[in-house]
Amino acid sequence: MNTEQHTPIPTPSQKHSVAAFFFITLALFLGLGALGGGFYLWQQLETSKQQIAEQNKMLSTALKQLETTDNTLDKQQEDLSTQQHALDRLTTLANQRDQTLLLAETEYLVRLAYFSLHFEHNIPQAILLLRTANSRIESAHNPAFLKLQAALTKNMTQLQGTPQPDIAAMLLKLNAFTMEIRQLPLLVAKPASQETGGSPGVAATPDTNVSSAPPSIWRKGWDKTWNTLKTIVVIKREEASTPQMMKELSTPAVNRAETDEQLELLLAQAQWALIHTRSNLYVASLNQALALLTSSYDVTAQPTRALLEGLNELVKVNIHPPIPDLTPSFEFIRALLNQPTEPLQTAETGT
Repeated sequence: MNTEQHTPIPTPSQKHSVAAFFFITLALFLGLGALGGGFYLWQQLETSKQQIAEQNKMLSTALKQLETTDNTLDKQQEDLSTQQHALDRLTTLANQRDQTLLLAETEYLVRLAYFSLHFEHNIPQAILLLRTANSRIESAHNPAFLKLQAALTKNMTQLQGTPQPDIAAMLLKLNAFTMEIRQLPLLVAKPASQETGGSPGVAATPDTNVSSAPPSIWRKGWDKTWNTLKTIVVIKREEASTPQMMKELSTPAVNRAETDEQLELLLAQAQWALIHTRSNLYVASLNQALALLTSSYDVTAQPTRALLEGLNELVKVNIHPPIPDLTPSFEFIRALLNQPTEPLQTAETGT
């Protein structure tokens, strides 16, 4: 038997109650959801506030650290600036000291060149010293040194154009001439017997006519007395003429030695004057040697003529030619040494 089940049909009042319950429940759920969402949002907001507060605190700490760091950097920058200033000052002083030492060294080299010229007359050595000084100045690359370089270059050019006598060769020639003096022939004086026609030292008797008759006793006595008187007269005459007596007593060997020694002394004196560049003494010694050679030696002999020619060539040599003035170089050096530090440093850094 089939039993049919019938669903009851709600009435309108029941329908309204169900709808109200549904809406109330929905509203309740919505309210609970809104309340939960608001609570969640409030929690999120509080969390955000806390995070923001922490971030602000961290940011404040970071700002303080940054400020401290800035102060430290400023102090370090100030210290660095002070150190840089001190370093610049030290560099300036070092450069000034180097330039002062360089100029002092240059002055010393130029002074040595001056002594070589005026006291030794050594032109090659003076040129070498000036070239060394100029190279030291060029190594500084300082425009303030250009005038000094120009002066040094001018002095070197003038010295290179100055005639330079070969002192060593001239000394060797004078020494060779001295060795030849002992072999030179002297002038030969004529004997007095050839000049007067009789024997020297024997006076002619006033009585030249000799009688062929044997002399009487009175004649013998007179002749003996006369000869005695003549001897006395001759002795008195020789004592009254001492230079003449010394001339007669002197031998040719003694005269030769004295003449040779005198000529050797003159040539030695010329050598000394040549070494010490005494021009006047050099020329005077050679001229005296030429005069003695001409007056005392046989100039017709070949050795004498060769010695005369050699001495005439030497006496014409100017052993002390004019030399350039190094005063401008000294003046430029002193002017640079007297300058203050800054202009020299500026010139140094400008290069």
